[in-house]
Amino acid sequence: MNFRAITSLAMMLFIATSLAGQTITILDKGTSKPVEGVIVAGQSEGKGSFCLLTDLRGKLDVEIEPPYLLTLRHMSYEDIELNISDTEDVVVKMARKDMRLDPVVVTAQTSPQSVRNSVYKVKTVSAATIEKMGAVDLESVLSNQLNIRFEQDGATGTSNISMMGISGQNVKVLIDGLPLTGRSGVNNEIDLNQINLSTVERVEVIEGPMAVNFGADALAGVINIITKKDARDKVNVGISLQEESVGDEYGKDQGLRRQDVNLGYRITDNLFASIAVGHNDFNGWKDGNESNRSHLWLPKEQWMTNGLLRYRSHRWDVFYKFDYLDEQIDNLGEPNPINNMAFDQLFVTNRWNHQLQANININRYWSYNASFAFQDYERTTISYNYNTETGEKTTSENGNDDNDIAFQMYTAKGTFNKRGSIVNYQFGYDINIEQGTGARIDAGNTQSIEDYALFASAEIMALDERLKIRPGLRYAYNSKYNAPVTPQINAKYNLTESLHLRANYGRGFRAPTLKELYFDFVDSNHNIIGNPDLLPETSDNVGLGLSFAKGLSNDLVVNASVNGFYNKVNDKIEYIVDPENPQVTTLGNIGSYKTLGANIDQSVSYKSLHGTVGFGYIGVSYQDLDDQIIYYPEINASVSYTYSPWDLNMSLFYKFNGGKPFVTQAEASEEYVIDRFENYHTMDFTMSKSLVGSLKLNAGIKNIFDIKDINTLSNTSSGGAHGGGASRMVGYGRSYFVSLKYNFAWNKK
Repeated sequence: MNFRAITSLAMMLFIATSLAGQTITILDKGTSKPVEGVIVAGQSEGKGSFCLLTDLRGKLDVEIEPPYLLTLRHMSYEDIELNISDTEDVVVKMARKDMRLDPVVVTAQTSPQSVRNSVYKVKTVSAATIEKMGAVDLESVLSNQLNIRFEQDGATGTSNISMMGISGQNVKVLIDGLPLTGRSGVNNEIDLNQINLSTVERVEVIEGPMAVNFGADALAGVINIITKKDARDKVNVGISLQEESVGDEYGKDQGLRRQDVNLGYRITDNLFASIAVGHNDFNGWKDGNESNRSHLWLPKEQWMTNGLLRYRSHRWDVFYKFDYLDEQIDNLGEPNPINNMAFDQLFVTNRWNHQLQANININRYWSYNASFAFQDYERTTISYNYNTETGEKTTSENGNDDNDIAFQMYTAKGTFNKRGSIVNYQFGYDINIEQGTGARIDAGNTQSIEDYALFASAEIMALDERLKIRPGLRYAYNSKYNAPVTPQINAKYNLTESLHLRANYGRGFRAPTLKELYFDFVDSNHNIIGNPDLLPETSDNVGLGLSFAKGLSNDLVVNASVNGFYNKVNDKIEYIVDPENPQVTTLGNIGSYKTLGANIDQSVSYKSLHGTVGFGYIGVSYQDLDDQIIYYPEINASVSYTYSPWDLNMSLFYKFNGGKPFVTQAEASEEYVIDRFENYHTMDFTMSKSLVGSLKLNAGIKNIFDIKDINTLSNTSSGGAHGGGASRMVGYGRSYFVSLKYNFAWNKK
């Protein structure tokens, strides 16, 4: 080969190398490990711009020529800006944020950001906290939070939530930002105990109307369940087993058993797949009456399967996921002493939830999120007569088809985000179509509600970025009702770097659901008739809060907040006695309903010790009861300590639930009065320890104070239309649990 050929080859290699651009590598400053998912934005005068994401190796290639300005952003790291002046490859090390000070949230944000920077007051519960609690369902996770209460319906095997004194019909439950369908039970609420906890990365809770972003059913707030979607290792396997007593009951056909298997596989650097299978077997609770067939707390068995396929590149983040639930609840009756025949029921629930979401970084300023979901929910009641002497089962003459119900929901949502130095814009569309069928829905006719909405908001920064204001509007067309334009405005002002003031006002709108309009719920415990003449609910919410967060040293972090709220719900939908037939309960609009309250929260982290304490005071009033305000308190506290030499963690969780008021009908009178339930305390203690390798042991005591029922504080209650009597079931007594969890990771290519 002559000199000219060698020179030509060298020049070609040089040109090819130049065209390939330079490589930027992002590493963790503390560990020097690659950081995936860093948003890298570059701007060059006259030479264009780019906005890319780092891959699994923390790398990306830049194809524009220097000089240019580089901006690096990641939810868990401090932002970095630097000027690139030559074509040499660049290695940048990013410093981690103190997540005790700055947990990251995504719900209703223009982009992922820390709790401190959000205009909303957001609560988060991490997977690590869920594991420490030994929780088997979301009720156990959220029941320790201020302003959140749960009640059990023993007749249907479901639980009901209230937030800020407002019932769960007004709480929007989301999975990865999209609504969940299948409201069940007497109170027409999403059953949070139907979620597979092993797939949950964290739970984000925002209190107050969020109608601009999420539309109807968000008067009280939203609960967004963020699921796990990634793993760094090539192969990940997680196996967990949990055994738990139900009060004093434990044995072969007693207690609670949970098994989970999770498998994750990184197909390529950009492609990840996972599947999870969970099994919960709750054998019910008889409160010591072992000779009875019936249960105070109905037996429930759940099979949950979840799958995910995710593609992630510099510009694209696309995933498809499905969730499947198969739930069976047994309601066993007592036998007739004459013929030994018992009337039994089996409630079977099946739900498919399919999601397809795509996040696209169009350029440095613009991004787009497209989301599509289809949900198919069915609840079937199988009634049969059982001969306790012969074991023979026969189909009940009462029939089975009358109680069957099915819902399908189609969701399409698109959000455009534009980032700017002073103003961030967000606007999009939201389409929700729900169909319901069943013999007890409008005499077997298929009914549907369609909702088409446009929404827009702007996040404006002023006063040297100390003030952040976010106004927003939502315009919707509802096929059943005239939906009003719903406004919302949130503001945050940084008094100092650590002290932040937040204020908000928002309007909400909730159209009656298909079940409230058309579903007739009649069995031995219920006689509830839907009302197609219901009016929609509207609401106004005002909130004000002051928060403080500061790292006083490398070891000491302090968070504190004071928050107040006021809600007014107009035309609130409640159960009322039919004046023409007192034996029947229907739904009606009762006028206005108000809640107001204040909270004080504080947390301190010092080295391996973390503690929280909170106090809340909530008042409720009804217009039809002279607007009398009835207050009740709440207190929660927790402490967690990790002894590093033994890799041992000990945690204690406590909550005081003040007597919550409720409306009932006075004996021998048509007047409605306010009663309240008595106060009660709950406390759990857990311990977890790493054993050999990735094997972890977790054990503890739940409901230490052995709480089962709470009574009313007056004698006016004679039992409601839904058969509550003078007490309410809130627990099944003190229980004990032990669990083993094993994680296996393999990285061989």
